[in-house]
Amino acid sequence: MGGSLLATAALAGCTGTTSTSDGTTATTTEATTTAPTTTTDTPTTTIEEPTTTEELTTTSDTTATHTRPPTSNGTIAAASNVSKDEAKERSLAAEAEYLTRQFQNATCLSAWDFGGTVKKRATVTNRTADGVYVEVTHPYTYSKEFGRTDMVADVGTNALYVVTAESSRRVRGDNVSPRS
Repeated sequence: MGGSLLATAALAGCTGTTSTSDGTTATTTEATTTAPTTTTDTPTTTIEEPTTTEELTTTSDTTATHTRPPTSNGTIAAASNVSKDEAKERSLAAEAEYLTRQFQNATCLSAWDFGGTVKKRATVTNRTADGVYVEVTHPYTYSKEFGRTDMVADVGTNALYVVTAESSRRVRGDNVSPRS
């Protein structure tokens, strides 16, 4: 009968550890996966509810651990704890920040602003362990000089965000990049 090996895959931005049955451990911070070199005769799977990590342990295969930063009171805020209204507000604010970054140094534009005739909207489309998915439309206008004439555009962006207790991340959306 072989000894057991518990391997942990380091996920992006997470810490990985490898433990053997004799109690020795090694810690890695890179995204690597360590395959077991020995296995037990009978694989067992244990799912635990840790207080500071999300962990799935399989003694004969590998263990993936992803640690979320704890909240101020020491508990982990699950992505599903974000309300629909908060997810909508945060995704619209994140899209406004995206537009600001795109336009703030655009010397080819005469002016730009939020608003216009496109309706601002946010719709929650899904809620998973990864977060709350929100589709947003954010209006904006800009003007650009062409000789003696100003061209004015009244448009909006469409984007998909995933919102967690810790962040709002733009998954995909219209590429807004003003060029001269």
